[in-house]
Amino acid sequence: MALTFFSLGLIVFLAYLFRALFDRTRIPDVLLLMLLGILIGPVLGWAEGDDFGKAGPVLATLALIVILLESGTSLHLTTLRRSLSSTLGLTLASFFGTMAVVAAIGHLLFGLPLLLALVLGGTLGGTSSAVVIPMVQGLRMSERSSTVLVMESALTDVLCIVAVYALLDAKRYGELALGPMSFGIAQSLGLAVLAGLAGGVCWLLILRAVRRIPASLFASIAFAMILYGAAEHLQISGAITVLAFGITLTNRSRLGLARLGKLPALSGADLGYFREWVFLLKVFFFIYLGLALEFTDWRLFAIAGALVLGIYLLRLLLINFVADRNTPRSEGPVMAVMAPKGLAAAVLAGVPLQYGIEEGMLMQDFSFVVVFVSITLTALLIPLLSLPAVRRPWELPLRRLTPDSTPASDGTPGETR
Repeated sequence: MALTFFSLGLIVFLAYLFRALFDRTRIPDVLLLMLLGILIGPVLGWAEGDDFGKAGPVLATLALIVILLESGTSLHLTTLRRSLSSTLGLTLASFFGTMAVVAAIGHLLFGLPLLLALVLGGTLGGTSSAVVIPMVQGLRMSERSSTVLVMESALTDVLCIVAVYALLDAKRYGELALGPMSFGIAQSLGLAVLAGLAGGVCWLLILRAVRRIPASLFASIAFAMILYGAAEHLQISGAITVLAFGITLTNRSRLGLARLGKLPALSGADLGYFREWVFLLKVFFFIYLGLALEFTDWRLFAIAGALVLGIYLLRLLLINFVADRNTPRSEGPVMAVMAPKGLAAAVLAGVPLQYGIEEGMLMQDFSFVVVFVSITLTALLIPLLSLPAVRRPWELPLRRLTPDSTPASDGTPGETR
């Protein structure tokens, strides 16, 4: 027990060191945390993902909830409204494009039936909020581009979940109904937004009373957890619900809530507390991810690497057509490589096994490898894209976007705030 607490404390202090290295060298702390998990797990055998038991998935979900809450409170509704068209364009184009590419690989290289190949594509079609949001917060990007990436990472969770379950139901019942699938996505998204908005209004109405209770800073996070659990139980997106909840808390005047009376605002202490929790949970989420990874079939790693690079190229081409014309051209490559897979993919990867599908183990193993490879390549390429020699070739397809008006050294992507 003593060694356990010593190790936990040491990991947290190493995480602070990794964060300092990120600020100085642009080597992402996310990558270093995963490598630390791999070192103490698969390499040295000191621990393994199973040691977390049921706490592992709970920890990962809690990290997602707090990250989405903190991100929602930092989004301004005016900027969100301006970015909505670009967000939807990139989200839908990237999701279905990625889904098609992954499905082709699953069908041609792994011999999966077409429907199961599409399930694999749906599993890996999105981007990870738990990875994207912390990395975006450490980059010097325009508020509009940052908002697009954050919203994309949250919206694709809905797309992944609905698409995977709809396709598996199609396999079970022998038919694929695109109409109900599309309706399911819209219904899940709309109900989640309404649930988050209603939850935010309720919380603002009682927040002043809650603050009279000593040591109540965690109460907002606890309420977000309640909303997430209730939303998931009702089969709507908990991620979008929590994001909408956070947006409501800091955009009460823009949402016209002033007519309900003088509602309290989140304090600087509240926002700082959220950031502390984001940091701590991010540490153990990525350590857990490293511990849970298994290095068995290196062919999967090679295929995953080629797949992720292909997704980057696809996103680069899509960004040129669907991104807002005012997006700085230098931010296009960063947006293209900001496509790591994470919690949603890891959770959905095990669903085919739960359905008793014979190819389920292969689909799960490949999904786990893609999660690791995509996070690693994203983490490596983000700082490299701050170098003009690396970034300029990536900018060639982005003629439609706005050329930067300032020298690259004054604000290149990848520099920290």
